[in-house]
Amino acid sequence: MSTPTPAVSIIIPIYNRMEFVGGTLASIVRQTFQDFEVVIIDAGSTEPVPVVVNEYIADDPRFRLMISPVQLNSAQARNATLSEVRAPIVAVIDSDDVMVPHRLERQVQVLAERPDIVAVGGSMSAVDEHGLGWRKGGVTDTGVVPDTPNRVHWLMPFRAPTLSSTITVRTDVLRAVGGFDEDHPLCDDYGMTWRLTEVGGFLMLPEIMSTYRIHSKQVSSTTPGRQAMQVALLRRSIMMSRLNRSLDLKLVIAAAGGPSADDETSAAAEALCSELLAWFIEQRRPSEADEQWARRDYDHRIQVIRNVAFTRSEPATTLPPSQ
Repeated sequence: MSTPTPAVSIIIPIYNRMEFVGGTLASIVRQTFQDFEVVIIDAGSTEPVPVVVNEYIADDPRFRLMISPVQLNSAQARNATLSEVRAPIVAVIDSDDVMVPHRLERQVQVLAERPDIVAVGGSMSAVDEHGLGWRKGGVTDTGVVPDTPNRVHWLMPFRAPTLSSTITVRTDVLRAVGGFDEDHPLCDDYGMTWRLTEVGGFLMLPEIMSTYRIHSKQVSSTTPGRQAMQVALLRRSIMMSRLNRSLDLKLVIAAAGGPSADDETSAAAEALCSELLAWFIEQRRPSEADEQWARRDYDHRIQVIRNVAFTRSEPATTLPPSQ
């Protein structure tokens, strides 16, 4: 006898760092929306699957475990689940993060009411490995939520609007865009989000949907240089796709607020931002409110570029020895 098709498939890749997955699974069973299945994939871990995972699988038929015979990166692992999920909606959560109790209910409601929206994200809070509030607050660069699809679209060349653990997406659309970005596996959610914004609306909710755990084993801590390079390469791809011309990587880094080698690069980065703003207004034809929002964000980015240039040009100072 076949089981009914669930409304949502939750996908969770696990690879080592098993100490946090119990909290992730507990946050799923506490959801106010209960019509889901959970597809967990062990992406070739060198550590044994935790007892807590096997307990959930034994006790709740909604939980399933896939085991890869070879090591997979996060993008490959997530994509491997796409052929297995049964629901028309996929919700993503990392094995060290947790969902707030109303996340699925809220995001499923949005997708039901808005056929123009292909994916929903949300804000995140942050905690350390002990579950204590992270002193630096949230995980966005300006704290301003891009709460319309056009605002998300404007931001894509500069930053991802959210991280994987808040994203809920229509399954058929996710499959159609190729799933998670295996070309940039250290920022695969960013690449996937970009692809989604090219085919439909990506809506960011201002309320917190998940809690992000900051710890020493996460990718941003273990391979920060490689991740930063993949992010820069992805941003260049996004900018080049919009402007239909090649761009120097140093210029892309400067336009996104990174270091610039000289004043000429800074000036070119400002010009690039202006070109991207003109493209956005001409091609997207945003509402007046969305255009004004993009212009304010553009002004912020120009100021960041100028502040970086100013800091670079400041003469070095020698501080007196402490007494």
